[in-house]
Amino acid sequence: MGTFAAVLHVLAAVFVIGPLAMAPFGGLRGIRHRDARQIHDAVRWTTWFGLGSLLVFLLGAWAVSTSDDVGFGTSWITISMTLYIVGIAVIFGLAIPSLRRTERMIREGVLDDRGAPGAAAADAEEMPPTVTTSTDELHSKAKLDAMAGRSGAAATVALLVWIAITVLMVVKPFE
Repeated sequence: MGTFAAVLHVLAAVFVIGPLAMAPFGGLRGIRHRDARQIHDAVRWTTWFGLGSLLVFLLGAWAVSTSDDVGFGTSWITISMTLYIVGIAVIFGLAIPSLRRTERMIREGVLDDRGAPGAAAADAEEMPPTVTTSTDELHSKAKLDAMAGRSGAAATVALLVWIAITVLMVVKPFE
């Protein structure tokens, strides 16, 4: 039964953790293009795959509990499980909230499709050749850029966590 559980765990990891590792980066692409819909889709996919990753975790726990070779006291398993919790906390605690705030700012018209502050409500034909910006608009753009950076950093940290878990499961150090 341990081999069957391990196979299910690996398959679930491929089909769930793989997309989870990449989904937040779709939101970053949406931020670059000022596309609120693309950010929204990235948040939705990241949320669903994040919740689905719980199945991967549970299948892994089942595989360990039915294995004759390793147990929950094995160092690389304990480290992997701890890293999973860290990765999910980063996804749900940092990446998704930052992407949601960024989406909201773009939907509220902080930036237009070309990235010009405050121009979302203005008609492109009516815009003068030189666009002036207020301090509030510059502050909003700086806040949006900061949230984009936070989202990118969170997505990168989570990706590195998934990589570390994969390495631990292949190398199996400390045995």
